Amino acid sequence: MGELSTDIIKNALKKLIVRTNVSVGSDVYAAILEKYSKSSDRKYAQILKNLSIARKTNRPICQDTGVCIFFIEIGREFPLCSFDIKRIVEESVSEAYKENHFRKSMAENIFERVNTGDNTPPVIYIDIVEGNSIKFSLEVKGGGSENVSAIKMMPPSAGEEGVFEFIKETLSNAKDKGCPPYIIGVGLGGTLEKAAMLSKKALTLHLDSEKNDFEKKIEDALKDFDILGVRVLDYPTHIASMAVSVNLCCHCSRHGGVEIFSDGEVRFCDDFDYEMMEEVEIPSDDIVELNTYQCDEIKKLSKGTHVLLSGEIYTARDMAHKRMFDSLNRGEELPFDLKNKIIFYAGPCPNAPGEVIGPVGPTTSARMDKYLDMCEKQEVLATIGKGARGVESGLVYFTTTGGVACLLQQCIKKSELVAYGDLGPEAIYRLEVENFPVVVS
Repeated sequence: MGELSTDIIKNALKKLIVRTNVSVGSDVYAAILEKYSKSSDRKYAQILKNLSIARKTNRPICQDTGVCIFFIEIGREFPLCSFDIKRIVEESVSEAYKENHFRKSMAENIFERVNTGDNTPPVIYIDIVEGNSIKFSLEVKGGGSENVSAIKMMPPSAGEEGVFEFIKETLSNAKDKGCPPYIIGVGLGGTLEKAAMLSKKALTLHLDSEKNDFEKKIEDALKDFDILGVRVLDYPTHIASMAVSVNLCCHCSRHGGVEIFSDGEVRFCDDFDYEMMEEVEIPSDDIVELNTYQCDEIKKLSKGTHVLLSGEIYTARDMAHKRMFDSLNRGEELPFDLKNKIIFYAGPCPNAPGEVIGPVGPTTSARMDKYLDMCEKQEVLATIGKGARGVESGLVYFTTTGGVACLLQQCIKKSELVAYGDLGPEAIYRLEVENFPVVVS
């Protein structure tokens, strides 16, 4: 302990940001472990193995190191006068993401999508409470699960059953686009924006803390869905309204907290120091091994076939597809020939010293559906992503497990920038892969 300073707050926040990105709390790990013990699905073994690699290498669980959302509770007796809390939080995010080679995913100008370059600004909610400390609860939220979340203004007459049905509808629409098994945050009451905030804050609550009766009812209603748990927060509301927000979070729920007292004492609020399984074997039966140049064999693969791919693939996601689309419409040549190529919908983390590439994994494929016609005309062989496509296509479609970025990183032996370097994580890279796990979908 010592005299409270900006450096004490900033160092604590930077440590929290790193801890939250490279590990999950003991509550989330226990829930995943329980799923693994009851299922033969390869993805649970992949998830556990990835968590082990991430901890050992201190690298992000998922390449989407997300939006940093802070819920800050400031005690009335905490000495605030000398501190610009919002500035300290923003600087902490910027420095932590740059120093640790985390992906920067924040874009300004909604339509031009210009990357801010340091993952700022964070989203910040501040509340004043009793006490002499300041508590930061952090949720690192990726785009895949955020995009399948939903909010609805319901009539009070909808009751509990209406809430259950809306959650089921949200999960059914999400399918596997947001990296299940999901953790569900539910916000009830207040106004539209209050319910949305509550559903996000609910994701910072521990899965293993005591559940209320309504949370138990929801979990019972969702027993046929692939979930890890449900947390609910509510707020008084207008007599004519019932706002319901369902915020889905991927299996690698990244949340943590730190409390800093007026005398400089720092206390981290989550358990990241538990024991993990030392050896996790990923089932290897019924897997086909193919090279990416074996075009005819790849085209003949049947749905559900597990494949280990070796050879050459290319990363390209939202903005890269838009640039190629616009170039073709202007009659320009593309930066590389798409014929018989495999496109991996991915945006990796920057590589740390000694890495070929940073942690990398799939993004939601449906966002690229608009460009499938372009890809077919350019004779692309296949695409790799996550989640169901929204349209039919003549291309082979592979999926790979989301949220296992360190595991997939180990399959990549070479990486070379091909085009659009100014797009940062959305640039096009040529990757040489070895035994890269995919499934025909």
